[in-house]
Amino acid sequence: MVFNTCQYTVDITSKIWEIVIMNRKTDKIIDLTRNKTKKTSIMINEELWELFKTACSKNSTTPTLKFEKWMINFVDENGLI
Repeated sequence: MVFNTCQYTVDITSKIWEIVIMNRKTDKIIDLTRNKTKKTSIMINEELWELFKTACSKNSTTPTLKFEKWMINFVDENGLI
């Protein structure tokens, strides 16, 4: 069996960087979800809000946690984490 050591080194280095970046993201996400100092309000349809709360309840979560996850994902998708 022949190994291309150059490619193997690049693959390992690439994986290490992926892990480092993921760890940085994880630390940042933990910080962002722990330090809750901003209270906000939104204007939405009352029936939609009630349906959303019911859906959250059925999925054993809360509206706040669901919004938080959406916000984290959106910020990450835009390369800000």
